[in-house]
Amino acid sequence: MKLLYIWVEGNDDERFINNIILPLLEDKYGYIVVQQYANRNSARVCKFINSINSQGHKYYFLADYNESKCISQKKRKILRKYKCLDDKYIIIVKTEIESWYCAGLKNEIANKLHIPSGNTELITKEMFELYRKKAKYDTKIEYLLAIIGSYAIEIAKSKNKTVAYYIGKMQD
Repeated sequence: MKLLYIWVEGNDDERFINNIILPLLEDKYGYIVVQQYANRNSARVCKFINSINSQGHKYYFLADYNESKCISQKKRKILRKYKCLDDKYIIIVKTEIESWYCAGLKNEIANKLHIPSGNTELITKEMFELYRKKAKYDTKIEYLLAIIGSYAIEIAKSKNKTVAYYIGKMQD
């Protein structure tokens, strides 16, 4: 049985992976586990990663680009903290996971949700929060769920290069 572990930073990342990415991978893997790493000790995360490696399973480690100068710099920073990782299994979200949420909407739906159409790579958490308020959603979770309900992966791949890269890598 093929197992895949996907390491994510927090709740919004986990929600995205569970609702958008997992359905794309169900046929490829027998079992997929999504784990959060942000609130865990790096030594514990590495112990788990080493266990995954020793059993011959696959993992991906997802991290936001945030304000790094380049993807290589962000990967180096992650590798300093999590020495057990292999950089080929680190996926960097440009800029933040909210940019991936915004990417998967048809233009007319994006407009209704006050999300700009076109490339979404530079959308930050702060910009996303402004869109949510303009769209008059009381909570971020309600807004995220509205987006998930209208999400189209092919549109996302065309509006955000890191979404396209990640999905391609996951389906290899």
